[in-house]
Amino acid sequence: MNSHILSQNRGASEGPRWLWGQAARFRRWQLVSLLILLLAQPLWAELLASPIRFEKTTDGVRESLVLRNTSSVPVTLRLNAELLNTTSSHSLPRLYVIPALGTVQGPTFEPDDSRSAWRYQTDYLFQFGDYRLAGCETPFFLPWNPGESYQCIQGFHGSFSHHGGEAYAADFDLQEGTPVLAARDGLVVSIVEHFTEAGTTQDFFDKANVVMVAHDDGSLSRYLHIQPGSAKVTLGQRVQRGEILALSGNTGMSAGPHLHFEVAKPGSNLVTTTMPFLLLYEGMAEQPQVGKTYKAPVE
Repeated sequence: MNSHILSQNRGASEGPRWLWGQAARFRRWQLVSLLILLLAQPLWAELLASPIRFEKTTDGVRESLVLRNTSSVPVTLRLNAELLNTTSSHSLPRLYVIPALGTVQGPTFEPDDSRSAWRYQTDYLFQFGDYRLAGCETPFFLPWNPGESYQCIQGFHGSFSHHGGEAYAADFDLQEGTPVLAARDGLVVSIVEHFTEAGTTQDFFDKANVVMVAHDDGSLSRYLHIQPGSAKVTLGQRVQRGEILALSGNTGMSAGPHLHFEVAKPGSNLVTTTMPFLLLYEGMAEQPQVGKTYKAPVE
């Protein structure tokens, strides 16, 4: 079972800004603010700060933006701008995928009439991951200790809660306090661990504790219903496959203790949506099957 998808707003030292063109006779100034959209998490989620930086160059007339990602995983960015007497070389709003620790060329702005003041105000939304992914070809390891076995109690398109954007998820019958391991190397980008209650009504839909990890291929994995205060990792931490993330629990929309595991990506609207994934089991890769017991191999 999954938690509701909401938005997050924050202020920071980089982000949307008013930039006055070179032709303006007004003193150049900047409004520093940031609109972050991590739609995978509730408003009270602990979120990794924006990794986006804007780098500006000018030839004395035109101004160009380079979009930089300072994180170790890909990021999807939606850039928009309000223009006054200004033309953008890119149609906006526009989606950009910025590679890990990389850059992409953003738009160039220039005045329509250089004799008059011109300006542009940019703003952006971002989500960790790559919206262009069609699925994950590389299988994920089972997210529990080697030698332990757990049954899949709800799979893809499960009637209780796995539908719509949450269709591709799997629930396993881990008991409370069971260590939950990273199913793949990645970067911890969100942690929620303060919820204490569980129930089967929609009131609990957005009250599941969760750890979200972003991966190098642009996918995201989420581990839900963890015990309150049980996270063993911190935001911005690089984790290795098999590292303990948290302890399994029973929080949010849940009929009993279990682990909800899903793989997701940002949609074109930056709302995360789940996608089909494979689990590595007995040397083979397969989609999780309801009723099947999965034993993590002893390496």
